[in-house]
Amino acid sequence: MEAKLITINQLMQRWGVSRATIYNMFSCGQLRPIKIRGATRVSVRQVNEIENHRRQGAAA
Repeated sequence: MEAKLITINQLMQRWGVSRATIYNMFSCGQLRPIKIRGATRVSVRQVNEIENHRRQGAAA
């Protein structure tokens, strides 16, 4: 079963981007952080939606 939340480090590896890029996406509202006792996580569902949207845009 796939995890429902991933860490910033996991997302950085998955997308091959820097921590600053992820936090910039938080700042501009492209990505919503989830805070759990001070730890920041991201919804896998939201990550998948962004990836699907980018794939559709690239295919157009």
